[in-house]
Amino acid sequence: MTKTKRKFFAILAALVLISLSLIGCGGGGGGGSESPAPAPTGTISQKVEARPVTTGTYTEGDVETSAGTLVQIRSTIRNNSGSAISDLTAWAELPEDISIEPNSVEVIYGVDSTTKVLSSDIGTSTGVALGITIPAGSWAYLKYKVRIASGATGDKVVKTKITGITDPAQIKIKLGGGGGGTCPTVTNPTCQPGYHLVAGANDSYGCPTTGTCVQDTTQTQTGSLTVLSNLNVANVCVSGAGSRCGETSTGGWQATMQAGSYTLNCPAVTGYTVDSNASTRTGTLTAGGSLTLNCAYTAQTGGNPNPQPTQTGTIYVQSNLYVANACLSGASSYCGYTENGGYTASNMAVGGYTLACPTINGYEISSQSTRTGTLIAGGSLTLNCLYASTNTGGGGGNTGGGGLIGPGGF
Repeated sequence: MTKTKRKFFAILAALVLISLSLIGCGGGGGGGSESPAPAPTGTISQKVEARPVTTGTYTEGDVETSAGTLVQIRSTIRNNSGSAISDLTAWAELPEDISIEPNSVEVIYGVDSTTKVLSSDIGTSTGVALGITIPAGSWAYLKYKVRIASGATGDKVVKTKITGITDPAQIKIKLGGGGGGTCPTVTNPTCQPGYHLVAGANDSYGCPTTGTCVQDTTQTQTGSLTVLSNLNVANVCVSGAGSRCGETSTGGWQATMQAGSYTLNCPAVTGYTVDSNASTRTGTLTAGGSLTLNCAYTAQTGGNPNPQPTQTGTIYVQSNLYVANACLSGASSYCGYTENGGYTASNMAVGGYTLACPTINGYEISSQSTRTGTLIAGGSLTLNCLYASTNTGGGGGNTGGGGLIGPGGF
């Protein structure tokens, strides 16, 4: 090889080395030590809807209502990232005449739709921390209510802003449109005398519910009822708001009775007719008031001016308990009270009689009772209702022999 050729190959080799060196430097900048491109940063999005509190339909964009009502805002927050998101904060931008309803902010989240009521109202400047974690690909509801001031007019825009979302989502409230925020009319019952109306509580939409009638606790619910007659008549009974029977041997009887309407039954008396013009047989007893009813009799032509039966006797009814309406039936009928141990039924027609002993809770009618017998002319008959306690606990300190309640023990 000539000298010229050797010099050429030397120069060529040097160029090759320089080129290899340059290639090696460039390759070192993009070798295996380079990190892979990072994944996209997680993002969240929201959709805002609203409804007047008296309707169940949420709408997006515009909602119609009227001044002085409540509107519920619902923001659906969706986690579009590949990891959970927490430490979220929410703000609300409110126009004039609209304010946050206190204690109305809540968050619904999780697979079981857990509802969390926030202790603080949603802020318009500092915001309120939601205090929840939204898993990747999941969502949560933020709900709060705003009140429209009375007299407000025009369209109002409410904006909800969530951490990580630059532009707040908004809803437009159009006043004076559909009036969907007006609470339905409540028809309350008409309360009877002695009762007063208690207004119903507000429902979940803030609207009142139907009220109820509650009995007065300060007003007396009874009155004085007097029954009169110009004859001695047995078993003169009233019925209606309460019931009671008595005799008019002393001109009549009087009792404290439940307030309300009453009707007096005037029994038939041989030789006499009931004078409908002179009698007062219906009336209303007011609470704390009085009512007088009477049976007025007129003698028939040729009638006995003193129609007492010639074949009569006296029946004594006794009991060891206070019994209301212990009634006799048979040749005649009569009911009375054993308030003082018993009662006396005078001028009862002769014949057979049966005494009905009413049932009393906690007691049974003793076999020692005498409940049937025959009354003879001018004689007397004693019948009784004796009661034995069904309490077997041994605590009946006022129990007489054989388990009967002794006199005065009730």
